[in-house]
Amino acid sequence: MIKEGRGVAYVTNAGTYIATIARVTVNRTTGQIHVPEIWIAADVGLPIMPRNLDAQLMSAVIHSLSNLLKERITFKNGAVQQTNFYDYQVLRMSEAPEVHTHIMPSTRNPVGIGDLGGIGVGPAVANAFFSATGRRLRQSPFLPDRVLAVLKT
Repeated sequence: MIKEGRGVAYVTNAGTYIATIARVTVNRTTGQIHVPEIWIAADVGLPIMPRNLDAQLMSAVIHSLSNLLKERITFKNGAVQQTNFYDYQVLRMSEAPEVHTHIMPSTRNPVGIGDLGGIGVGPAVANAFFSATGRRLRQSPFLPDRVLAVLKT
């Protein structure tokens, strides 16, 4: 059974304001979370090079989503177990959401974006998961085994 939900997050840091909305589907049988769409709006003051800002927001969303849903380093006897991409999973292009960005027009002094573009992704996805299931995920990455464990409680 697949459930769908939407979640919202709002973040402010160093004069930058970011709102993120995530739409997720949760497969209650496999524990797989899929994020087909993310919307992100940013107020960075006067936007300098808005096309670059748009690209930076998109890449930050993809990077953060990959970290949230896939990436994990494990250790055994003090050694890292992952050695390459075959055993260190990252978000694949086929799994990437459609990212909708909006740069807010502003006359404030520019404050920039940096890595801030992705920090609302985790909370938005977590809230969307709650919207879909009524359960909270409190540990990332949101791997299928963790999802299934939360759904069983």
